[in-house]
Amino acid sequence: MRKRTKVLCTPVPAQPAYSIAQFCCHHGISRSLFYRLLHDGLGPRVMKAGKRTLISQEAAEEWRRKMEVTELAA
Repeated sequence: MRKRTKVLCTPVPAQPAYSIAQFCCHHGISRSLFYRLLHDGLGPRVMKAGKRTLISQEAAEEWRRKMEVTELAA
């Protein structure tokens, strides 16, 4: 079994586009959750720049609005 290592990330300020690692760090989610959300159709819109996958600031804002809940289930 693979040993898990905790990855420390430094939150990044708002910028025109985030890498997947920066997006996950900035939004407090794991990479596995990011990919699960993408698979389920609940992830942010992504763009490709060569081999890199980026998330624009606008897509991140739209995703945050979409993920907001108005009230918590009891």
